[in-house]
Amino acid sequence: MADLVKLVQKRGMPKKGPPYDGNMRMACVLSYVLALWYLRLHRAKAYDPRRPVKLRQGAYWSRLGYAQALFVAITDESLDPKMFPGQNWESPWNPHTTDGYFV
Repeated sequence: MADLVKLVQKRGMPKKGPPYDGNMRMACVLSYVLALWYLRLHRAKAYDPRRPVKLRQGAYWSRLGYAQALFVAITDESLDPKMFPGQNWESPWNPHTTDGYFV
């Protein structure tokens, strides 16, 4: 993990461009890399003919369960107000949206 973090710090963080939150960028890259690694590894276990079929089927369903849970976590915004109390929520597409100044 430490090596992965160092690699992301070295190559996954933009040097130029618009302002961004470095912690958010690090979390974004690391979560993507780790989820992709986990899902591909699980697929390899599910499709490896050297493994017993029962274990392969279990790996398949486990992988699918994780993918579904990840999708729900990404798309379900219902708990956002509880997880981020005090955060103002306003759609950027509302025709009467506030044009703030914080960056």
